[in-house]
Amino acid sequence: MKAPVLTIITYFLIVFRCFAQADTGSMKTHFIDVGQGSATLLEFSCGVVLIDAGGENNSVVDSEERLKDYLQNFFSERNDLNNTIDLFVLTHAHLDHTLGAKYVFDSYTVNNVITNGKTYGSGMKNQNAIQDAIKDLASNANTSDDIGYHEAIADNIGASGITNDIIDPLDCSNGDPQIKLFWGTMINQQDLSNSAYTNGNNHSVVMKVSYGQSAILITGDLEEDALDLLVDKHAVSIDADLYVAGHHASKNGTTKRLLEAVTPKIAVMSFGDLRVTKEWTAWAYGHPNADIVEMLRNSVSDTRAEKEVWVGDGAKNFYPIEVDKAIYGTGWDGGIVFDASFDGTWSAPILTETKFRTRKILISVNTASQYELEKLPGIGPTKALAIIEYRRANGSFSTLNDLDNVPGIGQSSINQIKDLIRF
Repeated sequence: MKAPVLTIITYFLIVFRCFAQADTGSMKTHFIDVGQGSATLLEFSCGVVLIDAGGENNSVVDSEERLKDYLQNFFSERNDLNNTIDLFVLTHAHLDHTLGAKYVFDSYTVNNVITNGKTYGSGMKNQNAIQDAIKDLASNANTSDDIGYHEAIADNIGASGITNDIIDPLDCSNGDPQIKLFWGTMINQQDLSNSAYTNGNNHSVVMKVSYGQSAILITGDLEEDALDLLVDKHAVSIDADLYVAGHHASKNGTTKRLLEAVTPKIAVMSFGDLRVTKEWTAWAYGHPNADIVEMLRNSVSDTRAEKEVWVGDGAKNFYPIEVDKAIYGTGWDGGIVFDASFDGTWSAPILTETKFRTRKILISVNTASQYELEKLPGIGPTKALAIIEYRRANGSFSTLNDLDNVPGIGQSSINQIKDLIRF
Protein backbone atom coordinates (compact mmCIF):
# COMPACT_ATOMS: atom_id res chain seq x y z
CA MET A 1 0.00 0.00 0.00
CA LYS A 2 1.30 3.44 -0.85
CA ALA A 3 2.02 5.76 2.06
CA PRO A 4 2.21 9.36 0.83
CA VAL A 5 3.92 11.89 3.05
CA LEU A 6 2.06 14.92 1.72
CA THR A 7 -1.70 14.45 1.60
CA ILE A 8 -4.99 15.92 2.70
CA ILE A 9 -6.18 15.44 6.29
CA THR A 10 -8.45 18.14 7.64
CA TYR A 11 -8.85 19.28 4.03
CA PHE A 12 -11.85 17.09 3.41
CA LEU A 13 -13.53 18.00 6.68
CA ILE A 14 -13.28 21.66 5.77
CA VAL A 15 -14.70 21.26 2.28
CA PHE A 16 -17.76 19.35 3.47
CA ARG A 17 -19.56 22.67 3.64
CA CYS A 18 -18.98 22.92 -0.14
CA PHE A 19 -20.90 19.70 -0.78
CA ALA A 20 -24.37 21.17 -0.43
CA GLN A 21 -27.43 18.97 -0.78
CA ALA A 22 -29.10 19.84 -4.08
CA ASP A 23 -28.52 23.58 -4.01
CA THR A 24 -30.76 25.53 -6.32
CA GLY A 25 -29.29 27.90 -8.85
CA SER A 26 -25.69 26.80 -8.28
CA MET A 27 -22.69 25.45 -10.19
CA LYS A 28 -19.88 24.45 -7.86
CA THR A 29 -16.49 23.94 -9.45
CA HIS A 30 -14.09 21.83 -7.38
CA PHE A 31 -10.43 22.05 -8.34
CA ILE A 32 -9.06 19.02 -6.53
CA ASP A 33 -5.47 19.27 -5.33
CA VAL A 34 -3.86 16.26 -6.99
CA GLY A 35 -0.39 17.78 -7.15
CA GLN A 36 1.09 18.22 -10.62
CA GLY A 37 -1.91 17.24 -12.70
CA SER A 38 -5.59 17.93 -13.11
CA ALA A 39 -8.93 16.80 -11.70
CA THR A 40 -11.96 19.10 -11.80
CA LEU A 41 -15.41 18.24 -10.48
CA LEU A 42 -18.44 20.27 -11.61
CA GLU A 43 -21.34 19.90 -9.18
CA PHE A 44 -24.97 20.68 -10.00
CA SER A 45 -28.25 20.05 -8.22
CA CYS A 46 -29.00 17.00 -10.38
CA GLY A 47 -25.56 15.52 -11.05
CA VAL A 48 -21.83 15.92 -11.58
CA VAL A 49 -19.20 16.09 -14.30
CA LEU A 50 -15.62 14.96 -13.64
CA ILE A 51 -12.96 16.31 -15.98
CA ASP A 52 -9.66 14.43 -15.78
CA ALA A 53 -8.38 12.31 -12.91
CA GLY A 54 -4.60 12.63 -12.97
CA GLY A 55 -1.78 13.96 -10.86
CA GLU A 56 1.68 13.24 -9.61
CA ASN A 57 2.82 10.04 -7.92
CA ASN A 58 6.02 9.97 -5.89
CA SER A 59 7.20 9.39 -2.34
CA VAL A 60 5.62 12.67 -1.27
CA VAL A 61 2.36 12.95 -3.21
CA ASP A 62 -0.07 10.16 -4.09
CA SER A 63 -2.63 11.88 -6.29
CA GLU A 64 -4.79 8.79 -6.73
CA GLU A 65 -5.20 8.54 -2.97
CA ARG A 66 -6.09 12.23 -2.78
CA LEU A 67 -8.66 11.87 -5.53
CA LYS A 68 -10.09 8.76 -3.90
CA ASP A 69 -10.48 10.52 -0.54
CA TYR A 70 -12.01 13.61 -2.12
CA LEU A 71 -14.61 11.73 -4.13
CA GLN A 72 -15.54 9.45 -1.25
CA ASN A 73 -16.12 12.44 1.01
CA PHE A 74 -17.98 14.30 -1.71
CA PHE A 75 -20.42 11.49 -2.44
CA SER A 76 -20.95 10.78 1.26
CA GLU A 77 -22.29 14.35 1.52
CA ARG A 78 -24.15 14.25 -1.80
CA ASN A 79 -25.74 10.85 -1.19
CA ASP A 80 -28.66 11.93 -3.38
CA LEU A 81 -26.33 11.37 -6.37
CA ASN A 82 -25.98 7.63 -5.61
CA ASN A 83 -22.26 7.49 -6.37
CA THR A 84 -22.98 8.39 -9.98
CA ILE A 85 -20.86 10.47 -12.33
CA ASP A 86 -23.06 11.63 -15.18
CA LEU A 87 -20.16 12.59 -17.43
CA PHE A 88 -16.48 11.64 -17.17
CA VAL A 89 -14.11 13.51 -19.50
CA LEU A 90 -10.47 12.67 -20.16
CA THR A 91 -9.00 15.58 -22.07
CA HIS A 92 -6.04 13.54 -23.37
CA ALA A 93 -4.05 10.40 -22.62
CA HIS A 94 -1.24 11.81 -20.48
CA LEU A 95 -0.62 10.39 -17.02
CA ASP A 96 -1.09 13.66 -15.15
CA HIS A 97 -4.67 13.66 -16.49
CA THR A 98 -5.48 9.92 -16.33
CA LEU A 99 -3.59 8.42 -13.38
CA GLY A 100 -6.72 7.85 -11.27
CA ALA A 101 -9.13 7.34 -14.18
CA LYS A 102 -9.40 3.55 -13.91
CA TYR A 103 -10.14 3.85 -10.19
CA VAL A 104 -12.94 6.31 -10.93
CA PHE A 105 -14.40 4.16 -13.70
CA ASP A 106 -14.34 1.00 -11.58
CA SER A 107 -15.55 2.58 -8.32
CA TYR A 108 -18.46 4.76 -9.45
CA THR A 109 -21.41 4.46 -11.77
CA VAL A 110 -20.24 6.34 -14.86
CA ASN A 111 -23.05 7.07 -17.31
CA ASN A 112 -21.16 8.84 -20.12
CA VAL A 113 -17.52 9.22 -21.18
CA ILE A 114 -15.72 11.59 -23.52
CA THR A 115 -12.14 11.09 -24.67
CA ASN A 116 -10.15 12.14 -27.72
CA GLY A 117 -10.00 8.49 -28.76
CA LYS A 118 -6.21 8.33 -28.75
CA THR A 119 -4.54 5.05 -27.81
CA TYR A 120 -1.04 6.34 -27.14
CA GLY A 121 0.55 8.68 -24.61
CA SER A 122 2.03 8.43 -21.11
CA GLY A 123 -1.45 7.85 -19.67
CA MET A 124 -2.68 5.52 -22.40
CA LYS A 125 -3.06 2.51 -20.07
CA ASN A 126 -6.01 3.93 -18.18
CA GLN A 127 -7.60 5.69 -21.16
CA ASN A 128 -7.33 2.54 -23.26
CA ALA A 129 -8.77 0.40 -20.47
CA ILE A 130 -11.82 2.65 -20.23
CA GLN A 131 -12.30 2.88 -24.00
CA ASP A 132 -11.98 -0.91 -24.33
CA ALA A 133 -14.41 -1.54 -21.45
CA ILE A 134 -17.01 0.71 -23.08
CA LYS A 135 -16.65 -1.19 -26.37
CA ASP A 136 -17.00 -4.53 -24.58
CA LEU A 137 -20.19 -3.43 -22.84
CA ALA A 138 -21.62 -2.19 -26.13
CA SER A 139 -20.84 -5.50 -27.86
CA ASN A 140 -22.94 -7.72 -25.61
CA ALA A 141 -26.67 -8.23 -25.97
CA ASN A 142 -27.53 -6.49 -22.69
CA THR A 143 -28.05 -2.81 -23.50
CA SER A 144 -28.83 -1.85 -19.91
CA ASP A 145 -25.14 -1.70 -19.00
CA ASP A 146 -24.08 0.39 -22.00
CA ILE A 147 -22.16 3.59 -21.33
CA GLY A 148 -22.57 6.60 -23.56
CA TYR A 149 -19.33 7.38 -25.36
CA HIS A 150 -18.29 10.30 -27.53
CA GLU A 151 -14.94 10.55 -29.28
CA ALA A 152 -14.09 14.24 -29.65
CA ILE A 153 -12.89 14.97 -33.21
CA ALA A 154 -11.90 18.59 -33.82
CA ASP A 155 -12.62 18.35 -37.56
CA ASN A 156 -16.27 17.48 -36.87
CA ILE A 157 -16.92 20.47 -34.62
CA GLY A 158 -18.51 23.57 -36.12
CA ALA A 159 -17.78 27.16 -35.18
CA SER A 160 -20.41 27.21 -32.42
CA GLY A 161 -19.21 23.95 -30.85
CA ILE A 162 -20.95 20.59 -30.61
CA THR A 163 -23.29 19.03 -28.08
CA ASN A 164 -25.55 15.99 -27.79
CA ASP A 165 -27.08 13.82 -25.08
CA ILE A 166 -23.72 12.24 -24.25
CA ILE A 167 -21.76 15.49 -24.15
CA ASP A 168 -24.53 17.14 -22.12
CA PRO A 169 -26.43 14.44 -20.21
CA LEU A 170 -27.61 16.69 -17.36
CA ASP A 171 -31.14 18.03 -17.23
CA CYS A 172 -31.55 19.94 -13.97
CA SER A 173 -35.02 21.34 -13.35
CA ASN A 174 -33.79 24.27 -11.26
CA GLY A 175 -30.91 25.50 -13.44
CA ASP A 176 -29.76 23.37 -16.35
CA PRO A 177 -26.10 23.52 -17.47
CA GLN A 178 -25.18 23.56 -21.14
CA ILE A 179 -22.06 21.62 -22.15
CA LYS A 180 -20.26 21.98 -25.48
CA LEU A 181 -17.05 20.66 -27.01
CA PHE A 182 -14.76 22.81 -29.12
CA TRP A 183 -11.72 20.63 -29.76
CA GLY A 184 -10.38 17.11 -29.75
CA THR A 185 -8.33 14.84 -32.00
CA MET A 186 -7.30 16.51 -35.25
CA ILE A 187 -7.61 14.31 -38.32
CA ASN A 188 -6.43 17.07 -40.65
CA GLN A 189 -2.94 18.39 -39.87
CA GLN A 190 -3.95 21.84 -41.15
CA ASP A 191 -1.02 24.29 -40.88
CA LEU A 192 0.66 22.57 -37.95
CA SER A 193 4.26 21.40 -38.12
CA ASN A 194 4.86 17.68 -37.84
CA SER A 195 6.07 18.07 -34.25
CA ALA A 196 3.03 20.11 -33.25
CA TYR A 197 0.66 17.68 -34.94
CA THR A 198 2.16 14.60 -33.29
CA ASN A 199 2.16 16.29 -29.88
CA GLY A 200 -0.63 14.64 -27.87
CA ASN A 201 -1.32 17.87 -25.98
CA ASN A 202 -2.62 19.48 -29.18
CA HIS A 203 -5.36 16.86 -29.45
CA SER A 204 -6.83 17.74 -26.05
CA VAL A 205 -10.58 17.89 -25.57
CA VAL A 206 -11.67 21.51 -25.07
CA MET A 207 -15.00 22.10 -23.37
CA LYS A 208 -17.13 24.96 -22.17
CA VAL A 209 -19.76 24.55 -19.49
CA SER A 210 -22.34 27.32 -19.26
CA TYR A 211 -24.72 27.68 -16.34
CA GLY A 212 -27.07 30.48 -17.24
CA GLN A 213 -24.86 33.57 -17.33
CA SER A 214 -21.88 31.75 -15.73
CA ALA A 215 -19.36 29.81 -17.82
CA ILE A 216 -16.08 27.91 -17.45
CA LEU A 217 -13.61 27.02 -20.22
CA ILE A 218 -11.19 24.10 -20.00
CA THR A 219 -8.55 23.65 -22.71
CA GLY A 220 -6.64 20.63 -21.35
CA ASP A 221 -2.99 20.85 -22.37
CA LEU A 222 -3.58 22.48 -25.76
CA GLU A 223 -0.43 24.37 -26.81
CA GLU A 224 0.19 27.60 -28.74
CA ASP A 225 -0.09 26.35 -32.32
CA ALA A 226 -3.33 24.50 -31.69
CA LEU A 227 -4.65 27.35 -29.53
CA ASP A 228 -4.31 29.63 -32.54
CA LEU A 229 -6.43 27.21 -34.57
CA LEU A 230 -8.96 27.04 -31.76
CA VAL A 231 -9.28 30.83 -31.64
CA ASP A 232 -9.44 31.10 -35.44
CA LYS A 233 -12.43 28.78 -35.48
CA HIS A 234 -14.23 29.46 -32.20
CA ALA A 235 -13.32 32.97 -30.99
CA VAL A 236 -16.94 34.14 -30.80
CA SER A 237 -18.06 31.06 -28.84
CA ILE A 238 -15.44 30.52 -26.11
CA ASP A 239 -16.06 33.57 -23.93
CA ALA A 240 -16.13 32.44 -20.29
CA ASP A 241 -15.98 33.82 -16.75
CA LEU A 242 -13.51 31.26 -15.42
CA TYR A 243 -10.58 30.12 -17.51
CA VAL A 244 -8.65 27.03 -16.44
CA ALA A 245 -5.13 27.97 -17.48
CA GLY A 246 -3.94 25.54 -20.14
CA HIS A 247 -1.17 23.01 -19.60
CA HIS A 248 -0.85 23.76 -15.88
CA ALA A 249 0.16 27.38 -16.59
CA SER A 250 3.20 26.33 -18.59
CA LYS A 251 4.77 28.86 -20.94
CA ASN A 252 3.10 27.28 -23.99
CA GLY A 253 -0.44 26.70 -22.68
CA THR A 254 -2.00 30.18 -22.87
CA THR A 255 -1.86 32.96 -25.47
CA LYS A 256 -2.94 36.59 -25.56
CA ARG A 257 -5.27 35.83 -28.47
CA LEU A 258 -6.99 33.16 -26.44
CA LEU A 259 -7.44 35.46 -23.44
CA GLU A 260 -8.80 38.21 -25.67
CA ALA A 261 -11.46 35.76 -26.86
CA VAL A 262 -12.24 34.36 -23.41
CA THR A 263 -12.23 37.69 -21.44
CA PRO A 264 -12.04 35.85 -18.11
CA LYS A 265 -12.99 37.25 -14.73
CA ILE A 266 -11.06 34.51 -12.97
CA ALA A 267 -8.20 32.15 -13.81
CA VAL A 268 -7.34 28.89 -12.07
CA MET A 269 -4.11 26.97 -12.56
CA SER A 270 -3.83 23.29 -11.67
CA PHE A 271 -0.23 22.53 -10.71
CA GLY A 272 1.73 20.92 -7.88
CA ASP A 273 3.24 22.15 -4.64
CA LEU A 274 6.65 23.70 -5.35
CA ARG A 275 8.02 22.26 -2.11
CA VAL A 276 8.06 18.83 -3.74
CA THR A 277 11.47 18.96 -5.38
CA LYS A 278 11.36 15.79 -7.45
CA GLU A 279 11.20 15.06 -11.16
CA TRP A 280 7.84 15.27 -12.96
CA THR A 281 6.64 17.97 -10.56
CA ALA A 282 5.74 21.64 -10.79
CA TRP A 283 9.19 22.42 -9.38
CA ALA A 284 10.90 20.40 -12.12
CA TYR A 285 8.81 22.01 -14.89
CA GLY A 286 8.85 25.59 -13.61
CA HIS A 287 5.06 25.84 -13.22
CA PRO A 288 3.40 28.25 -13.05
CA ASN A 289 5.42 30.19 -15.60
CA ALA A 290 6.03 33.81 -14.62
CA ASP A 291 5.17 35.21 -18.06
CA ILE A 292 1.87 33.34 -18.12
CA VAL A 293 0.96 34.57 -14.64
CA GLU A 294 1.72 38.12 -15.78
CA MET A 295 -0.42 37.59 -18.88
CA LEU A 296 -3.27 36.42 -16.66
CA ARG A 297 -2.81 39.40 -14.34
CA ASN A 298 -3.32 41.68 -17.31
CA SER A 299 -6.41 39.80 -18.49
CA VAL A 300 -8.61 38.74 -15.58
CA SER A 301 -10.98 41.38 -14.27
CA ASP A 302 -11.79 40.22 -10.74
CA THR A 303 -9.53 40.55 -7.70
CA ARG A 304 -8.51 38.43 -4.73
CA ALA A 305 -6.97 39.15 -1.34
CA GLU A 306 -3.32 39.99 -1.94
CA LYS A 307 -1.08 36.96 -1.62
CA GLU A 308 2.62 36.31 -2.01
CA VAL A 309 3.14 33.49 -4.48
CA TRP A 310 6.04 31.87 -6.31
CA VAL A 311 6.35 31.77 -10.07
CA GLY A 312 8.75 29.93 -12.35
CA ASP A 313 11.55 31.52 -14.33
CA GLY A 314 12.52 28.32 -16.07
CA ALA A 315 12.70 24.83 -14.60
CA LYS A 316 13.59 24.59 -10.89
CA ASN A 317 13.98 28.34 -10.57
CA PHE A 318 11.36 30.48 -8.83
CA TYR A 319 10.89 33.91 -7.33
CA PRO A 320 8.10 35.54 -5.30
CA ILE A 321 5.54 38.06 -6.50
CA GLU A 322 2.42 39.62 -5.02
CA VAL A 323 -0.88 38.75 -6.70
CA ASP A 324 -4.12 40.64 -6.11
CA LYS A 325 -5.94 39.74 -9.31
CA ALA A 326 -8.31 36.75 -9.30
CA ILE A 327 -5.67 34.15 -10.19
CA TYR A 328 -5.65 30.96 -8.13
CA GLY A 329 -3.54 27.81 -8.20
CA THR A 330 -3.77 24.46 -6.48
CA GLY A 331 -0.02 24.67 -5.86
CA TRP A 332 -0.54 28.02 -4.10
CA ASP A 333 -3.94 27.56 -2.51
CA GLY A 334 -4.58 23.82 -2.19
CA GLY A 335 -8.09 22.74 -3.13
CA ILE A 336 -10.29 25.48 -4.60
CA VAL A 337 -14.09 25.54 -4.77
CA PHE A 338 -16.03 28.22 -6.67
CA ASP A 339 -19.78 28.70 -6.49
CA ALA A 340 -21.49 30.36 -9.47
CA SER A 341 -25.14 31.32 -9.73
CA PHE A 342 -27.40 31.17 -12.77
CA ASP A 343 -27.37 34.98 -13.03
CA GLY A 344 -23.58 35.09 -13.49
CA THR A 345 -22.52 35.87 -9.92
CA TRP A 346 -19.37 34.14 -8.70
CA SER A 347 -18.73 33.86 -4.97
CA ALA A 348 -15.29 34.19 -3.43
CA PRO A 349 -13.72 30.73 -3.51
CA ILE A 350 -13.22 28.48 -0.53
CA LEU A 351 -9.53 27.59 -0.30
CA THR A 352 -8.49 24.52 1.64
CA GLU A 353 -4.74 24.28 1.81
CA THR A 354 -3.30 20.80 1.77
CA LYS A 355 -2.00 19.70 5.15
CA PHE A 356 1.02 17.62 6.09
CA ARG A 357 0.65 14.30 7.79
CA THR A 358 2.24 13.79 11.18
CA ARG A 359 5.43 12.48 9.62
CA LYS A 360 7.43 15.52 8.60
CA ILE A 361 9.13 16.15 5.29
CA LEU A 362 12.83 16.55 6.01
CA ILE A 363 14.45 19.13 3.78
CA SER A 364 18.09 18.71 2.84
CA VAL A 365 19.81 21.91 3.88
CA ASN A 366 22.54 21.13 1.34
CA THR A 367 20.32 20.88 -1.74
CA ALA A 368 17.12 22.77 -0.87
CA SER A 369 16.08 25.71 -3.03
CA GLN A 370 15.66 29.20 -1.63
CA TYR A 371 11.90 28.71 -1.79
CA GLU A 372 12.08 25.56 0.34
CA LEU A 373 14.42 27.09 2.89
CA GLU A 374 12.52 30.29 3.39
CA LYS A 375 9.33 28.39 4.20
CA LEU A 376 11.04 26.84 7.23
CA PRO A 377 9.95 28.45 10.52
CA GLY A 378 11.99 31.51 11.45
CA ILE A 379 14.00 31.60 8.21
CA GLY A 380 12.37 33.78 5.54
CA PRO A 381 13.95 35.09 2.32
CA THR A 382 17.02 36.84 3.80
CA LYS A 383 18.22 33.93 5.93
CA ALA A 384 17.42 31.43 3.16
CA LEU A 385 19.61 33.37 0.74
CA ALA A 386 22.35 33.56 3.35
CA ILE A 387 22.29 29.77 3.75
CA ILE A 388 22.61 29.27 -0.01
CA GLU A 389 25.45 31.80 -0.33
CA TYR A 390 27.32 30.23 2.59
CA ARG A 391 27.14 26.70 1.19
CA ARG A 392 28.27 27.96 -2.24
CA ALA A 393 31.32 29.52 -0.65
CA ASN A 394 32.11 26.86 1.95
CA GLY A 395 30.63 23.60 0.72
CA SER A 396 28.07 21.32 2.33
CA PHE A 397 26.91 21.58 5.93
CA SER A 398 27.75 18.57 8.08
CA THR A 399 26.10 19.37 11.42
CA LEU A 400 23.69 21.79 13.00
CA ASN A 401 26.63 23.68 14.46
CA ASP A 402 27.78 24.55 10.93
CA LEU A 403 24.60 26.58 10.48
CA ASP A 404 25.64 28.80 13.35
CA ASN A 405 28.34 30.20 11.04
CA VAL A 406 25.76 31.58 8.60
CA PRO A 407 25.15 35.34 9.04
CA GLY A 408 21.75 35.84 10.66
CA ILE A 409 21.38 32.22 11.77
CA GLY A 410 21.67 31.79 15.52
CA GLN A 411 20.73 29.16 18.05
CA SER A 412 17.12 30.33 18.12
CA SER A 413 16.76 29.76 14.36
CA ILE A 414 18.51 26.40 14.59
CA ASN A 415 16.17 25.20 17.35
CA GLN A 416 13.13 26.01 15.20
CA ILE A 417 14.32 24.02 12.19
CA LYS A 418 16.46 21.23 13.65
CA ASP A 419 13.67 18.63 13.39
CA LEU A 420 12.77 19.66 9.84
CA ILE A 421 16.12 19.39 8.06
CA ARG A 422 18.65 16.76 7.15
CA PHE A 423 22.24 16.85 5.93
